[in-house]
Amino acid sequence: GIAIPHVRTLQAKDFTIAFARSAEGLDFDAPDKKPVHLFLALVAPPYDDQFYNKVLGRIATLVAQEEVRRQLLETTDVHTVIKIFSRP
Repeated sequence: GIAIPHVRTLQAKDFTIAFARSAEGLDFDAPDKKPVHLFLALVAPPYDDQFYNKVLGRIATLVAQEEVRRQLLETTDVHTVIKIFSRP
C-alpha cells in the first residue's frame, strides 16, 4: 500500500519530498499487485549520498510501522503529517 518513487537528477536544485494519499488506492504497478494508498516522492540532486540515504531509510522505517501508516491514512491535517515524519 506504499510507493516511494525517488530520483536523483542534476535538474533538482534542492532535496524535495512530496506526500499524497488515496483512500481508494491506485494501481501503481506494485510488486504485490495491490493498490497503493500512500505515496512519498523524493527528488534530489545527485550529491550528498549520506543525507539522501538517511532520509530514504528513515521514511522506509517509519512507513513500515502499522501505526504510522494508519495515522497517515486517517489524518486530515498537514501539520500532523509533518509531525509524523519529524519524529525522532
